[in-house]
Amino acid sequence: KTALERLQAGITEISKNSIPVALFPKIIKLSLELNQPSIAADLYYQWAGIDNEVNSKFEKLKEAAHWYIAAGLPDKAAAIYHESYELTEDPALARQFALLTLQTLQSAGDSKLAIGYFHTYQQRFPEDTELLDEAIGISLRNNAPDQAYQLGSIRLALEPDNPDQIRKQYDRALAIGKTQQALVLTQHLIEILPHDESSHERLAQIAEWSQQPKLAVMEWLWLARKRKDTTAILNALRLAIQLNRHNITVEMLEQLSGVRELSKEEMNNLL
Repeated sequence: KTALERLQAGITEISKNSIPVALFPKIIKLSLELNQPSIAADLYYQWAGIDNEVNSKFEKLKEAAHWYIAAGLPDKAAAIYHESYELTEDPALARQFALLTLQTLQSAGDSKLAIGYFHTYQQRFPEDTELLDEAIGISLRNNAPDQAYQLGSIRLALEPDNPDQIRKQYDRALAIGKTQQALVLTQHLIEILPHDESSHERLAQIAEWSQQPKLAVMEWLWLARKRKDTTAILNALRLAIQLNRHNITVEMLEQLSGVRELSKEEMNNLL
């Protein structure tokens, strides 16, 4: 153990000095064999700084970030990824480094910095859906639902008829109490998928939360006719009675009688 610690201290001391280029691979290999990933990361970063070949430089920067993550230092890795983003003029590579920065900062728990960087990347890639998805995920994990909703609006604008994106956005709207916006989104989803039962059920629920029982009763009625299940029948029946919609009340009670025996109260209502 003492010998190992002496060797580790020796490699650490060597890494602080100017190293001949030819020795970088050997010292990095030794640092990893001695279980010192942070030293390997430092050395890769130094090596990248004196490498004038573009592709080779970025490969070394990636290695540096990789070993910082292995050493439990994701904040340092994120700083390298962001530096690489700023250095490269290649759009594809810049986008790759932007995504890596956001993902690494997320694992480091620095959501605030991640969103700050995202706004920088968004100026260069204003319609990049993957970057937006990362930023929305960071906002949700950072317990910032308002921010997630705002970013979700930008994301949905890029694919306004994408059912999956509409569902995600109406969930984000509900999370911050924007029931009217959620209602509009769900209605749009039904325009796209008119026979989707889960969307009709969601609309029925949101309509009730939005104090729109007339809309809710029609959605529950649609579901009751389609699925003929007790939940939809009872919800349609409850609202129909509240709204004095006798034709719907009779229809639902008749349908319910085909599922089970009516209670005394239900039979009186039917009569």
